[in-house]
Amino acid sequence: FGDGEMEALVRRDIDLRPAALIERFDLLRPIYQQVSNYGHFGRPDLDLPWEQLDLARKWA
Repeated sequence: FGDGEMEALVRRDIDLRPAALIERFDLLRPIYQQVSNYGHFGRPDLDLPWEQLDLARKWA
């Protein structure tokens, strides 16, 4: 992907409005103390929405 292609995909597939980002990444869920204390790498128990690969699969 070139920069222009990636930008077009992001603009097409990701709603960047604040409320949409809060919803997409479930940012109101109270998980941040666990993430900040123990990290999130290798922690599938947390089910972190920003680690989902749905867009990677779509863009592949």
